[in-house]
Amino acid sequence: MILLLDIGNTNLKWAWLDGATLQPGGHAALNDISVEVIATSQWAALPKPERIVAASVAAEDALEQLARWADSHWGVHIERLHAERQAFGVTNGYTTPQQLGVDRWLALIAARRLTAAAVCVVDCGTAVTIDLLDADGRHRGGLITPGYELARKALLAGTRIPCDDPGTAREDGPLGTDTAGAVRNGWGYGLAALIARVTGGETPIILTGSGAKRLLPLLHQPVNYQPDLVFQGLAMVAGAGNRP
Repeated sequence: MILLLDIGNTNLKWAWLDGATLQPGGHAALNDISVEVIATSQWAALPKPERIVAASVAAEDALEQLARWADSHWGVHIERLHAERQAFGVTNGYTTPQQLGVDRWLALIAARRLTAAAVCVVDCGTAVTIDLLDADGRHRGGLITPGYELARKALLAGTRIPCDDPGTAREDGPLGTDTAGAVRNGWGYGLAALIARVTGGETPIILTGSGAKRLLPLLHQPVNYQPDLVFQGLAMVAGAGNRP
């Protein structure tokens, strides 16, 4: 069994790779909680994994804390992944390949396994990333914009707009009929329009991330919702025995 870690800006998520089968794990909000405390509460009773493979875009100390915990409890070293120039049929479009977030890289190689056609990979998390992959597997580049909660908090912190529970954007039109609706629809429909502008409105989308369901009903292009896309990429790399 291989323990797979996806360490983001907001959440620590994990899954298991059992042979060639991806098994569900769990998640925990990072907030102000020590990741060592999370690991103890969630993993202490679990069997020792053969390997631990991690993708992290969090602050370095989060991974360092997990590395200490894994070493002291299991005697297992954490293998950290980074974006590469080329792998699994995907060519990284960044001038400096390792500047591409490893979560985006893993999502791209997982997307390439799902389709050989051109595709737009959209990951809705704390930030929203939009990456284009052509039919030859070349990453054309991407965009990064705030996720819903980040955008909403920034808007409300910089204005005197009153806003209650954000809810979910309406599907029947972009115009809000109250302040909360105007805020949530401004983000959702604005992002949908951005994706349509970048893709020409026709390229199929592979959608993932914790905020994906908020955006999903507003997209008019073909959408393949893959909630575990980053873990699919993690499993591909770990299963291939690529040790960083």
